[in-house]
Amino acid sequence: MLTAFTAGLLLITVSELGDKTFFIAVILAMHHPRRLVFIGVTAALAAMTILSVIFGQAVSFLPKVFI
Repeated sequence: MLTAFTAGLLLITVSELGDKTFFIAVILAMHHPRRLVFIGVTAALAAMTILSVIFGQAVSFLPKVFI
């Protein structure tokens, strides 16, 4: 399970690098302390990953007809 989590986290991280959020983080790092921006961006990515997993688990309980 840990390897699946790690693979998923790496896939999300790599796919999000070219996203506009990446550019916003770079701009924020120019105006605010880089360490604080990094912590905020990492926490946001972790929160979105956790929410996605929870949503995916909730959807798995729906009948197959709806999925």
